[in-house]
Amino acid sequence: MTKRFVGDEVKRRVDMLMEAIDPKPDEVYLHEDLATTADCKYGTPRYRSVIASWRRRLMRERNIDISAIPSHGYRILNDNDRVSVGIKDFSLSVRRMGRSVTRIERADTVKLDDHHRRQQDHAKRLRELVELGRASKKKIALSATVVALPRKKISGE
Repeated sequence: MTKRFVGDEVKRRVDMLMEAIDPKPDEVYLHEDLATTADCKYGTPRYRSVIASWRRRLMRERNIDISAIPSHGYRILNDNDRVSVGIKDFSLSVRRMGRSVTRIERADTVKLDDHHRRQQDHAKRLRELVELGRASKKKIALSATVVALPRKKISGE
């Protein structure tokens, strides 16, 4: 089990990041630089806790959204990218919800106990929400292009 770091220790490190970094749209911050600034080792549970808390605090206090660049660092999203990433997240969520509802619907109702039968009935009613999401996804796709964030080539790729 991963140890979770909370409290003053994380807050102190997040404060260090908040004071040292004034994020601007399209800036990229490398994992190693963030780890050095926060005084913790990259890749550790402490680092992940600090970065997750920092990202939440930036969003809450400054309305700054950050996207991960796998194996590289984090990028501050500009407004256009925020919309693109949000549309991508929405599309993936609708797809995942649809698969979940389908899985639940396919369970044999006769073999379910009362509790699970009620859950299945509720999930079947959610099918309408999934269909509404799919229709909305198509309308959004017509008016906006989903753009993947650029990924810097890393040596060895």
